[in-house]
Amino acid sequence: MSDYYLSIPLYHVDLKENNKLFVEGENIPGSNEDGEWGGKGLYLWDNFKNAKYWKDDSANASIVKTVLKVRESELLDLSEPMQVKEFEKSLLGIAQIAKKSKNPNISKKADYILKDAPKGYAINYYSEYMQKVCQHSFKVVRLVGLYPSVSTSTFFKDDLVLNKYYNERKKDKEKVLAQKYFMPHVTIQSKTIYVVKKQALLLQREICQED
Repeated sequence: MSDYYLSIPLYHVDLKENNKLFVEGENIPGSNEDGEWGGKGLYLWDNFKNAKYWKDDSANASIVKTVLKVRESELLDLSEPMQVKEFEKSLLGIAQIAKKSKNPNISKKADYILKDAPKGYAINYYSEYMQKVCQHSFKVVRLVGLYPSVSTSTFFKDDLVLNKYYNERKKDKEKVLAQKYFMPHVTIQSKTIYVVKKQALLLQREICQED
């Protein structure tokens, strides 16, 4: 299969002074995330409105529009179930081997992965392993975040009942509510997020005018 380049318009929210350096071509501090998101890297949204939602009314922040140019093979797509399964299988295989290491630091980290470490930690672990052992790794992570508290409208009726579940859930009702509300449906409560580990892949950077 051909390894195509993808060109994807993206938006980054940051402090004004950081974004000024970013559009001038500098690398700026990314996230050191190791919790339940996409691990270390620069976080970007796939559309302006989501970036504006994240920025909120912060007077100290701005939004930069940029274009990500990356090979398909360098994108870890955690929005696609088959690739998630492949990633998980590879991750657990690496951890099972590393757990046998005589180095206590290596075996401890591997054991943490096998005991259901947070997503961000696992992504960082895998990336660092691939870079060290294979001298290459993915450069971008794509994932989808669910924001059930996002305001919706009657046009997205299924989101309204999902909001009700999110706000009113109780243990004794949880199973019934989940069966009723968590059916496949069109939603505005999911947001696509990109985590870029190599900022040189982000081209055509410019500050967005918000008026």
